Amino acid sequence: ECLSVIGAYQPGEIVGSAWEASFILAKTEKIDSETRLEEDNWIAALEWMEGLGVDVVSSGLGYYEWYEFSDLDGASAPITLAADMAASRGVTMVVSAGNNFGQGGILPLLAPADGRQVISVGSADPYGHPLTSSSRGPTYDGRIKPDVLGFGYGIQVASWFEDWLYGEKSGSSYANAQVAGVAALMLQKFPHLTPLQVRDALRMTASHSTYPDNAYGWGLVDAYRAVQYHG
Repeated sequence: ECLSVIGAYQPGEIVGSAWEASFILAKTEKIDSETRLEEDNWIAALEWMEGLGVDVVSSGLGYYEWYEFSDLDGASAPITLAADMAASRGVTMVVSAGNNFGQGGILPLLAPADGRQVISVGSADPYGHPLTSSSRGPTYDGRIKPDVLGFGYGIQVASWFEDWLYGEKSGSSYANAQVAGVAALMLQKFPHLTPLQVRDALRMTASHSTYPDNAYGWGLVDAYRAVQYHG
């Protein structure tokens, strides 16, 4: 479903935000449980992808089960450290902020969305406002999160169980996939951009760029303006 948001090309049904990109796929999640092994799998997959020269990583996964809020400081969770390390090596990291807002006992953000060099993405409704469930900051050390929003409600996706079927889904994973596609378009036009330059362009061209906060971040991404930003 998320892959189709980025890479599908079926005019009249769905056209992904970076449909001519090349893709490397990794499955790291154990569907029947939530354990630290999955975080290790994610880090191993990231290392593998970086070794293959990947430019952009889109990840809808994140973890909170074994963390406290004090761990969301950008310098504690192993998955966050790995994500920031990949960004420091030139990989643009686009990660879901999560769908946890307002749920008692659940951390406001998912690691690695607290990363200092990642682009964390919240989900917006059709009017550009954060969905009620969209996770939001601040991080434990007071930084604004998410960085930006993507559309996350009623998103057209390709079915994972029938190759002719489409449906609608909602959540920050789909918003995240859209924004990752925009990052790919930016790097297609300006291959020299660093991950932080991609992040800054997305921020500075988004809908709330002049007054960011912990619900909107810097606001809803404007793909056209972001791609033109370094021109």
